[in-house]
Amino acid sequence: MTGIQFAPIRDERSLLYSPLAIRLLDTFTLQPPIGRTSLILQRKTAGGQWQDTDAIALRTADDVYSYPGLGRTANIDRSPDRCRVRIDTDYYEPYVPVDLEEFDVHPYNDQNPLETSQYAQRVRKIILQPNARYPYESHVPLMRGQLRHDFLDGPLIAHAAIEHQGIKVFSDNGGEFTLPIRFPAQDTFTVAPSQPNEIKVQNARGYFKALLSIDGEVVSLYRVIEIIWHSATSDVATLTLEPELGNDLPSGLSAGQAVSVRTFAVHIETPTVPEFVFDARAQSGVQKIQTIVIPSTP
Repeated sequence: MTGIQFAPIRDERSLLYSPLAIRLLDTFTLQPPIGRTSLILQRKTAGGQWQDTDAIALRTADDVYSYPGLGRTANIDRSPDRCRVRIDTDYYEPYVPVDLEEFDVHPYNDQNPLETSQYAQRVRKIILQPNARYPYESHVPLMRGQLRHDFLDGPLIAHAAIEHQGIKVFSDNGGEFTLPIRFPAQDTFTVAPSQPNEIKVQNARGYFKALLSIDGEVVSLYRVIEIIWHSATSDVATLTLEPELGNDLPSGLSAGQAVSVRTFAVHIETPTVPEFVFDARAQSGVQKIQTIVIPSTP
């Protein structure tokens, strides 16, 4: 019995190009997003409207999304399609591309390959912002809130920006948000006594514009008005304090006294109020949503 043999065909190949290559990153973890993530390719119609297509993105092992084969056609005489990608997720703010992120899908086939400029040459990063439903780990201090105009039962404020220590989130359609707080992973202690209303501490990240408690005494609250780092390589900093209750910093502070945050300043920006400062408190365990009332006008 003679076995079946196959003769290789020389120069047999098929060209696949992708006009887009993107990697999605969680702005909080700087890792790929968690939960359901869907990419919807949209094409601009002749009337200028964006229309969803059924094109499916290919996800590689290193979390790069692309559309190999998009634009491959027998008819290369047609005009390029104008496209963009909309990103739909469970735990992140809706991502709607801006004009600069639109791209052309050029027609091609094996006999008519694309020019280098007509397909993706690099991977572009897209940063996703967590929404109010994001499942933060239990050890992360959080502030949960709902924004309303003028009264506790006033109109809800959607799409407002809430920021603390460089972390920014947005309120959803129900005015709710969840903001992770950058507090030190361990207790901060005084290094040594300093000048009046100044203390030297280690690991001061997250303390700017905060109310501090020294040695756990609720009555000893001091607002941090400045942080001066001693060097770029040292974790020691001097906190300049403003006594909240009108008393100077207690004299005779020794090294090793605990310093902790009581409240901290959160900056909120709405469509009508460019900056609203709110003294907030982080929570752990059961998360309660606090209502924040913001005036309709500055």
